[in-house]
Amino acid sequence: MSVEGFRCLAEIKQVPVLQQTVLTGQNEGGKTALLDALAFLLEGTALSERDLTYLGEGEAEDADAPARVAQAVVEGSFALRPHEQEVLGLPEHVRIRRRYRPEAGSFLEVRRRVCEEAALQDLASLKLPALKATANSYGVLPAGPATARDSWEQPLRQLADTMPQVDAWVAADSSVEAALPSLVYFRGDAVQAPETVIHTLLGSRLRE
Repeated sequence: MSVEGFRCLAEIKQVPVLQQTVLTGQNEGGKTALLDALAFLLEGTALSERDLTYLGEGEAEDADAPARVAQAVVEGSFALRPHEQEVLGLPEHVRIRRRYRPEAGSFLEVRRRVCEEAALQDLASLKLPALKATANSYGVLPAGPATARDSWEQPLRQLADTMPQVDAWVAADSSVEAALPSLVYFRGDAVQAPETVIHTLLGSRLRE
């Protein structure tokens, strides 16, 4: 994982997250911030402007405290199993990031091969009127009833596949977010015992 602009972590690159990882450091060294950044990436925990890194030295209470960075970005590199690659339509190794901007909130993105035309990169997020407008701009006719979303999205996807492709960050759909690993975060002052939390989590997963 890599972190930028998150609390005291102005820029941290390529932190390994292995099957067993030991994180050590002095007090106020950023250990909790790194774990919270991981929680933000995997779970989408809520952030506020106070979670953004200061551009210089200063405390939040200082009247002359410097401005904060524009956004926080937490990125992870994931290795997908074969069935995950098939379901998600992604390669074995994929980069996923979550960003937070005070004026826009947080959003999940995936780095993938997409059409060079920006208007054709995120068709799944477009509503029917926007799909029709996009199709009209490219001279694309519907493949079925004009009132059906798929009638417009399908030919637009076919058109996108014939155009030059580039690697770009695009909005991740709900299937990608659902496939992210679960994070079970135990604090020293937790009310529930770790075993209880794990049993609850496993029971929920099995029911799914």
